[in-house]
Amino acid sequence: MPRLSNSLLRRARALDPLLPLLLRACRDLDSAKNELRWLHLHVLGVDAYPGPVGLAKENLAYNIRQGLLPKRAKDQISFVQGDVFSPDVGTWATENWDILVSNPPYISPNGFNKTITHSVRNYEPKSALVPSSTSNGNRSDVAVGDHFYPQLLKIASRVRAKVLLMEVADMPQAYRVAAVVLEHQKWDRCEIWRDWPAQGSTLAAKSAYMQGREIIVRGEGYGRAVFAWSDNRP
Repeated sequence: MPRLSNSLLRRARALDPLLPLLLRACRDLDSAKNELRWLHLHVLGVDAYPGPVGLAKENLAYNIRQGLLPKRAKDQISFVQGDVFSPDVGTWATENWDILVSNPPYISPNGFNKTITHSVRNYEPKSALVPSSTSNGNRSDVAVGDHFYPQLLKIASRVRAKVLLMEVADMPQAYRVAAVVLEHQKWDRCEIWRDWPAQGSTLAAKSAYMQGREIIVRGEGYGRAVFAWSDNRP
């Protein structure tokens, strides 16, 4: 996914210290501002490994000290170590959530060997990119890459999320994940977002039909996320 420019991040921070946090998922300033309108922000970050959790806590404290986040952020943002496949998922996935955003390991073993550049391979742990082989048995290469998505949907149901955004590798995976979302039949709408979902007019958005339901494909670039929401989550 293309990195957000420093100028865009500075513009967002000048408007509201919380906007840069939303840009990671929204990708453009107008969408991030729209989300900020109704968010009463309480953020819980979850990672399976202690290193990223500790670093996230350090970054939070640093940004508060530097005035880049308001002091109230220490009460609104927290991080815990947790495995989405562990039986103890209920220790942190306990309350009702409005939004679930996830960037899970989604690259298949073959994709890692053939498409991942050295700039990524040499600086990001493989466990953050490829689902663990120990939990996948004799599953196909594609199935390994898609391993996290059904479990994320279960957690979304558990916490009664109204909005769900899951990052994906490309358009083929986006269509597969969208199909899994539609199987749950608890989401009113499902969309696929490309790198820049707000680029072009709404008339440029394309429609696809899966399981008799319409899926909107928005923006330009590679497929990067599957977005689903419910107007009245039970």
